[in-house]
Amino acid sequence: MAKPSDFIQDHHTVSIRWDEDTLKIGSVWCPWESDDSTGMCNRLRDYCVVERFFDVYGAELNIGTTSVDGPVEIAWIGVPGGSDIDSEYSQVWIIPVEDPDFRAALFTERNEVDQAMDQDEIDALEALLEEEPPEET
Repeated sequence: MAKPSDFIQDHHTVSIRWDEDTLKIGSVWCPWESDDSTGMCNRLRDYCVVERFFDVYGAELNIGTTSVDGPVEIAWIGVPGGSDIDSEYSQVWIIPVEDPDFRAALFTERNEVDQAMDQDEIDALEALLEEEPPEET
């Protein structure tokens, strides 16, 4: 199962708006298309894989929730395996960066990593203190 940190947060956005009682989902904006930079979304291709999957599947790619009030920044993840749409990914999933569950899971995951790093540092220090001091000659 993918962890929140597996999702790529590189400033892709999706335009979303209400038109009376109908939700209108526009296009994906890719931050890597405006220049010759290479992002994860276009590193092996001449198109943005996030835009390509979104053009085919639209909102079906979404696995989160957000308020509808303009452009929404998304995080995305590609599922390895070729498809008719892309040779590297069989699926691409997007989630709004502001999705409450995503933010909470990402925060929890980062805290767990921080705690693990702190414990590793403590273990290393204790091991150092248990070592015999070098003999002086």
